[in-house]
Amino acid sequence: MTTLIIRDLDDSLAKILKREALKRDLSVNRFLHQLIAQALRKTTPSADAFAPRNNLSALAGVWSVKDVREFAKATQAFGEIEAEAWK
Repeated sequence: MTTLIIRDLDDSLAKILKREALKRDLSVNRFLHQLIAQALRKTTPSADAFAPRNNLSALAGVWSVKDVREFAKATQAFGEIEAEAWK
């Protein structure tokens, strides 16, 4: 295995990488592995590309990236606060 070091990474980019890895329940290292592989292969990630390892996904199933996007879009309104309701 080869070890790579990224020098002078912008703090804001590092923050984004950490946030995106956390969203996917991955370490930053694992997330970067997947990003690099995806970019070099120029393919769309498979349904389980961002699934965390050592979980129950084989028994319970895994959402595809498309499923996650559709769910987020469908439930976006639940995150909005109705100011009138809280007066």
